[in-house]
Amino acid sequence: MHRLVLYVVCLFVLVVSPAMRALALDALAEADGIRLFEKGKVLGGRAKDLLEIGKQQKEPINPSEISDLDAFRQAYADLHERTIAMTLAGEAAANADHLLSVGTLLRFYGRMSCDLDKEPLRLLLRAQMLSYAESMGDAVDLANRGLAQTRQPGVATAAARIRNDLLESKSLLESIVLR
Repeated sequence: MHRLVLYVVCLFVLVVSPAMRALALDALAEADGIRLFEKGKVLGGRAKDLLEIGKQQKEPINPSEISDLDAFRQAYADLHERTIAMTLAGEAAANADHLLSVGTLLRFYGRMSCDLDKEPLRLLLRAQMLSYAESMGDAVDLANRGLAQTRQPGVATAAARIRNDLLESKSLLESIVLR
């Protein structure tokens, strides 16, 4: 009787447990993919919001219409605020697209059953995730510079939200481990 119990336990540990662990890891990859996909949609929405704020900033004045130094200073400030908003919105939209694409690939990866097919995709995904995390770090630096320079509350609020989303997404990309 004891031998039978021992045999069943050994069978479970050697056969069933690795299979269950593989299923759990695949489910984890798919869950990470869903989280990245959702974060990408949120970041894309924030990019659209900042783009709208940027479009609401004053249009640049024709240089021939500038009559004095104060008007020149104001025209430059308006152009600078618009540039900050539009540049950061573009960066956020590009990083949102990166999150959506990696999220989709992770969901696909989690549903793959053949380890031989998974290996090339795992290597590609890991390289892409590290590259996108680095890109998000650069976008965070851009957002920080924009926050330091902007004087418009709407631009500052939207830029801070985008910066925080980028930091969370960067951490998530760096924490995902594929098996």
